[in-house]
Amino acid sequence: MKRISATRWQEVAGAATDVFLHKGYKRAQMADVTEALGLSAGAIYRYVESKEALFDLVVRVGAGMNLETSVLIAPIATPRPGATMAFLRRTLKREGRIARLEEGLGDPKPEDVGAEFEGIVRELYGKTAQFRVGIQLLDRSSLDWPELAALWSGRWRAKLVDQLARYLDLRISQRLVPPVPHSKPWARYIVETVAFFALHRLCFANIPCAMKIVRVPATMAASSRSSLHPRTPRICPGEPERYTCIYKDGGTRTSSRRCVGSD
Repeated sequence: MKRISATRWQEVAGAATDVFLHKGYKRAQMADVTEALGLSAGAIYRYVESKEALFDLVVRVGAGMNLETSVLIAPIATPRPGATMAFLRRTLKREGRIARLEEGLGDPKPEDVGAEFEGIVRELYGKTAQFRVGIQLLDRSSLDWPELAALWSGRWRAKLVDQLARYLDLRISQRLVPPVPHSKPWARYIVETVAFFALHRLCFANIPCAMKIVRVPATMAASSRSSLHPRTPRICPGEPERYTCIYKDGGTRTSSRRCVGSD
């Protein structure tokens, strides 16, 4: 048994995560991770006993395991059958709750439904951004692992959409939210839109991450809040209406003036 530094474990977990995200669980090979780390053939087995052990490690790191404080003894043993799935079930039960959504379902009538909905969107965005690598890993690996797909998409994500749909139905029945033909497609649209921003728009090169983390949920929440009141033409009171003009040469322009000469 050998002690490995936290920095080295982070390198191993990072390389393995990249391989699983790129190739999926089924096609990923230990040799791919060995190559990504620049190790000699078979050297990855100094760290983990098997691909199952490596995947279990990256799942736990994606769920927030702190490698600085965790005690890991190399090589990490292959987990017992079902251990990784059991860990995911416990993690989703603990971290997968959207507390403000549950509070909304239990609140007979909020004072400000816009603020309530904004809080739900912000919390959902925050959770998705916090666990974005783990979520991307589960999304990719679910394609190769039916049991994981059943847990991740079939149970947890479906439950979230169902909760949000019930929340919309409740507020529609109270005439606090404009009616929609079917609440479930709207709920799924909200969940997927928040996921897109949190997973794919969080950090770009040369843009400070902190700035994106502050601005994106604010924009998402404001847009979602305004969608509850479709007759309101502006997100921010007092702000002039903006027009995006698309011209024949492919150029665009956004201003407070109506488009002239655009398609």
